[in-house]
Amino acid sequence: MSEIGYKLYKNLEDDVLLKEAYSKMEKLRFLSSLNNEEMYWEEANEFNELIIEIKRRNITINKETWIKK
Repeated sequence: MSEIGYKLYKNLEDDVLLKEAYSKMEKLRFLSSLNNEEMYWEEANEFNELIIEIKRRNITINKETWIKK
């Protein structure tokens, strides 16, 4: 399967990428409480792209920080 399209998070530094992932998680929690499925799934797809980029770079996330966030 080939990758097509612009990778939104490709040019971000590692720490900025992780901060973006944390903020997306917070936004997903908020949207889930509102029961707005359309907006939730749009954000979930963007969050998925973030996770793919984090895995592609092989970035390790501090487990304690992840749990706090």
